[in-house]
Amino acid sequence: MYNEEDELFARTMIGVIKNIEYMNSRTSSKTWGKEAWKKIVVCVVSDGRAKINPRTRAVLAAMGVYQDGIAKQQVNGEDVTAHIYEYTTQMTLELKKGIVSVKKGSTPVQMLFCLKEKNQKKINSHRWFFQAFGEVLDPNICVLIDAGTRPGRSSIYDLWKAFDREPMCAGACGEIKALLDHGKALVNPLVAAQNFEYKMSNILDKPLESAFGFISVLPGAFSAYRYVALQNDKTGQGPLEKYFAGEKMHGANAGIFTANMYLAEDRILCFELVAKRNCSWILQYVKSATGETDVPTEMADFILQRRRWLNGSFFAAVYGLAHFYQIWRSHHSALRKAAFVFEFIYQAVNMLFAWFAIGNFFLVFRILTVSLSGDNLLGTAGFILAVIFEWLYIAILVTCFVLALGNRPQGSNKFYMTQVYFWAILMSYLLFASIFITVKSVQQQVSENGFSFAQLFTNKLFRTLIVS
Repeated sequence: MYNEEDELFARTMIGVIKNIEYMNSRTSSKTWGKEAWKKIVVCVVSDGRAKINPRTRAVLAAMGVYQDGIAKQQVNGEDVTAHIYEYTTQMTLELKKGIVSVKKGSTPVQMLFCLKEKNQKKINSHRWFFQAFGEVLDPNICVLIDAGTRPGRSSIYDLWKAFDREPMCAGACGEIKALLDHGKALVNPLVAAQNFEYKMSNILDKPLESAFGFISVLPGAFSAYRYVALQNDKTGQGPLEKYFAGEKMHGANAGIFTANMYLAEDRILCFELVAKRNCSWILQYVKSATGETDVPTEMADFILQRRRWLNGSFFAAVYGLAHFYQIWRSHHSALRKAAFVFEFIYQAVNMLFAWFAIGNFFLVFRILTVSLSGDNLLGTAGFILAVIFEWLYIAILVTCFVLALGNRPQGSNKFYMTQVYFWAILMSYLLFASIFITVKSVQQQVSENGFSFAQLFTNKLFRTLIVS
């Protein structure tokens, strides 16, 4: 948690408490039941005493977790690193129309609140959890949830069940959903686009990767790890050592490749878990475990988020491919290693297409717009539109590169929105062009030789558009 508002914190906390109540209700379970809450500790790590939202702090105080006036900057002349509060609360939260209220709950919740004195970034918060509290609590499964992400009623149990069923499961993630407020948020095209992207990832990418045993990234917003699998070996090398290496890399200490790679340290952790020496850990996707999270609604915020994601994911993917040989040091079966080889080839091809995506899109644009200028299509009008769109395309693309050199998208929001409108108009035109050309090609084929699928694919223009 950083400086999230009380509403975001309450949304997450309500979801966590409901999960604990669900585990308490599973009276027929050998592991859970009426005393299930005693086996669960909720750790809240806040990044910076001066940064925490006052209303969020007040909510924690109302729950009995935080005590005001106790924290000191120094003790016996030494700087304090963090303030730790422990409490078993029986209060729960309620969120109505954006207002957070506290009421008596039915299930006790063991809470550990760590308020860091200084803002030292998310990776340092994870170090506190894994290498400070983890060593004391010695948990079996660790579930990571960002403030603002609301887990489903039984999502945490579903994640735990994946580890219980598969002893070699080192990490698991659920389905991340965009928070849509009963569909109202879909009115915003930016939210709708992100919702579509999340759905495609959860339908196509994650299940495929899970079938092979290696998921390229377990989202930090909602994922779980087996604590034993994360531990370093006797020499101090291992998943956590690689994961926390990025914390100490600042400025001149890190090269361009390393600095960008550690923008997606969770991807590094996933690779290191699967490739851990003399082990055979795998990663799984759990469809039934869901977590709702708020997505950027403004273009500037979206650019900031995706710039970090894209840089990190690309360089982390290169790291994974470059260190693929480490898979052979693991104890995975020959069949599993063969599956990993296939998956890494798939990822390499994916990355290759991503690298040339801008060029490929321009080729499609050029083929479609020029094809429309044919005499049997739009003729001169199509040619004029092709020239206009081409010059605008180049101008907007150059503007994109110039804006990418800056680091304050908020100051260029109007430019970004202008580009979004242009690309939307262009995509509409390309969609029209592809449908129009396809229909005309079919009509021409039917008028000349009658309808035949085999002959249809002999039409060069149709084959170029549909097949390729």
